[in-house]
Amino acid sequence: MKRVHFLFLSFVVLCLIAIVVIAFIVSKPPSSSSNLLYALNALSPAVNKFALNFYRTVADSQMEQNLIYSPLSLSTAFAMLLLGARGETQKQLFDRLSYNESLKRAKDVHKAFDILLDAIDSSSESNYSMFIANRLFIQVHFEIKPSFKKYIKKSFKTSIESVDFATKNIAQRINEWVAFKTQKKIENLFKEPFEAETKFVVVNAIYFHAKWLNAFDKDNTYDEPFYSEPGQAINVPFMHYTGEFKFFNDTEKKFSLIEIKYATNVSLFVILPNVRYDLHTLMSNLTLEDIEYAINATENRQMRLALPKFKFESEYDLKKTMEKMGVTSIFEKSADFTGLSPSSLAVTKAIHKAVIEVNEEGTEAAGSTGFVLEGRSNRITPSFQANHPFLFIIRNIETKMIYFMGRVKHF
Repeated sequence: MKRVHFLFLSFVVLCLIAIVVIAFIVSKPPSSSSNLLYALNALSPAVNKFALNFYRTVADSQMEQNLIYSPLSLSTAFAMLLLGARGETQKQLFDRLSYNESLKRAKDVHKAFDILLDAIDSSSESNYSMFIANRLFIQVHFEIKPSFKKYIKKSFKTSIESVDFATKNIAQRINEWVAFKTQKKIENLFKEPFEAETKFVVVNAIYFHAKWLNAFDKDNTYDEPFYSEPGQAINVPFMHYTGEFKFFNDTEKKFSLIEIKYATNVSLFVILPNVRYDLHTLMSNLTLEDIEYAINATENRQMRLALPKFKFESEYDLKKTMEKMGVTSIFEKSADFTGLSPSSLAVTKAIHKAVIEVNEEGTEAAGSTGFVLEGRSNRITPSFQANHPFLFIIRNIETKMIYFMGRVKHF
């Protein structure tokens, strides 16, 4: 009987990578831009469906928590696994990540990521900076197929490092790499040594810092109440800005949506229930089609905004989450990763961690804000105030891909 080795999968995320991707589309030559748009359009349906499915899964198990995660980062990391998967394991990953709805074969996924990550690799401007870093840590002398090494480097721009997982300081060494790649926003990802049979660790780190298209004046920041649940309110700093924003109020589904622009071709869309404490009910019934309809139906309106400053992080046990979403094969002893190694491999642990900070200048790591319509008058500018739980989506304006998604529930 073949011995099953352990594959430790780790996703480290500091969010808002997508913003730079679109800005890069604008500055690339036409041929490269066409390739990038092809990649984004090919991946968008899968990433968006995964985004909403993931939200519903974690929201049900973390009812009282703030949430932040990157569907793009998760999709990238699982696509790296897809590269080495074969048979039923490959088919299950391909189907459950919804790639089967827009792409025909696994290698089409890798081609799309190759184009996408090539564009992201060196993107940076004065109003934003970002990067994605992938690294494989492989046990010394553990056999990896040359074809996997070739394509993991080409398609996912991944560096490979040989280590001895029996050495006590390996977790610290990987933590230091993560801290460096995330500008020290995540410094202690691995709190315990790796299991003795660990052969392979996948780490995906994303960092982004972006400025608003229209920055908030710090002099207009002051405390207002945020109502997290009935009978519970806490005063938190709210930023204020009056200007023109795209807005839509869905009277049937009972939510409002507003678009806030970063200084790129990506926007922050905020979905706020019209009923103050009704976010869970709303998200249980809201579809991607509902969200898309609302975004397309927005109209320019003069608005007075009140947006809370906030900073929080989320960490997920992806083994539990993905199993609930139907991804089980990669965690079983029968997992087929023969495209990666002739040895038997199974994923024993998977982590996703994200950090977000929103202030007057913009967003570091990831962004979220929300507004609700308070009233309308010919003489008074309508006011929007994010003073109760809301959903946020970071989305590519042109390709409609959701890069980040989350929830602000409490302070």
